[in-house]
Amino acid sequence: MSIKNIMKESGNEEKKYRKYITTTEVHVLEITKIDQQTLNLLHKAFEIVLNENKIPFNKIGIAEEDAQLLFLYEGKDEKVHVFRWNKASCIGASIGAIAQSVLLPIIPHLRLLS
Repeated sequence: MSIKNIMKESGNEEKKYRKYITTTEVHVLEITKIDQQTLNLLHKAFEIVLNENKIPFNKIGIAEEDAQLLFLYEGKDEKVHVFRWNKASCIGASIGAIAQSVLLPIIPHLRLLS
């Protein structure tokens, strides 16, 4: 199933969207390009990983800057903390794998900020 199909099937319904992101199908979804739909799916996947790890947040975001992607995190201090990773590393990887590979190493730091 492609990212486009997930977006089409998920519509605007939060529960349906979450269902698709949390299923094992996410592991076969390979990112082929970075566009707004991909950024939206990454955002949802990051939310899920944070919630599963009980990391509270005021706001989060995923942004693109040149050859990097940015994870923006606002915790209890109301400051925006920025974590960067190489955009090219996402190509060929799944949405879920990217969310986990970016977030799991920084979970201890995020706990201090939350």
